[in-house]
Amino acid sequence: MNELKQYNQLSKLLHWVTALLIFGLLAVGYYMASMDFSEDKLALYALHKSFGLLVLGLVVVRVVWHTICKKPKSLPTHTKIEKSLAHSAHAFLYLALFAIPLSGWVMSSAGDFSIQFFGINMPDIVGKNEALFHDAKNVHEVLAVILAAVVGLHILGALKHHFIDRDTTLKRMTSMRLGLVGGFIFTICIGVAFAPALFLTGNNLLKKLSASDDIMYVQEGTVVEVAVSDESAVQAPDSLWNIDHENSHIKFSATQYGQSFEGAFEKFDGEINFDPEDLQNSSVKIIIDIASIKTGSYDRDGQAISSDWFNVNEFPRAEFTANNFDDVSDGNYIAYGDILLRGVSMPVELPFSLNINEGEADMAAEIVLDRLDFGVGQGQWQSTDAIGNRVEVMIQVKANRN
Repeated sequence: MNELKQYNQLSKLLHWVTALLIFGLLAVGYYMASMDFSEDKLALYALHKSFGLLVLGLVVVRVVWHTICKKPKSLPTHTKIEKSLAHSAHAFLYLALFAIPLSGWVMSSAGDFSIQFFGINMPDIVGKNEALFHDAKNVHEVLAVILAAVVGLHILGALKHHFIDRDTTLKRMTSMRLGLVGGFIFTICIGVAFAPALFLTGNNLLKKLSASDDIMYVQEGTVVEVAVSDESAVQAPDSLWNIDHENSHIKFSATQYGQSFEGAFEKFDGEINFDPEDLQNSSVKIIIDIASIKTGSYDRDGQAISSDWFNVNEFPRAEFTANNFDDVSDGNYIAYGDILLRGVSMPVELPFSLNINEGEADMAAEIVLDRLDFGVGQGQWQSTDAIGNRVEVMIQVKANRN
């Protein structure tokens, strides 16, 4: 039986399409990390995810194809070391081409980021989990660096076989008619395609190694130092009701390219002087530490507190105050007050439900706000194409009587 001298046409197509996608994804991935947060950056991330999922699909096809189709054996001129290195490199490449897209998918799901495949919404494969988001991000980045190195060695090995050993290793994945001149042209093309990925990978690695140990918020490749005044700390004054922080929350839901994500403000307190039998003398003041925002990603949190958004350096706190209340029905009320956010005060009506039982109160409320009314989102972010204008705020407060 005659042994195969070269790979079949489908194997070649899958190999080179996957290779070009890897070159592009590595280059774009590290280029995105150097960009300021912008709509262009979000658009690039969407494309990066789409092409990453495409690579995952192509790798599945390659594995299935190689199980049903024969491929050429190693050349008899290959040494044991060369065979061992080749098998190890191929094993890692297949592992990485599964693990890198999947870790990116896990990262996006755990960070509550939208996942689309060229406009088609993809399901989350894990729930929102901030710790898992950072673990997956580290895996994604480390594997990408190793992948760039292994791909570089893989290319050097193929060129060594073609120009020094003069065997058919490279020809079997290209054309058996590839000569020295053709190999030279091929080398230039591969160099032009791979050089940006290799340069940006190395440059990003050097930046990480030389990064300062100062406390910072990192937003996908850029560093934003945050200095919040001690005056922004939230302290609870004496009040009729004490907030049970472990069982209370202020959460919100917004949209990014049409898909929702959730966040919360973890530090808030206030003065609650509320008596259903004496609404005229009731009052509420809630103070929120804006820097305590959590959305499942330090990257997004760092952007949220920047000058284009909440601008915590100038406006570290948000406040809700109300002195007028209506009893709508049994256990349902409306608070008429004001929200002070980013230096802008707006009147609001806050419907809420309240259940008081033996000195414990459970309050729940929901309200929809327009972020642009408060100037949250400056410059290009005044457009709602990427980040929606409407934000749903969900409030749950459990309190104990003083």
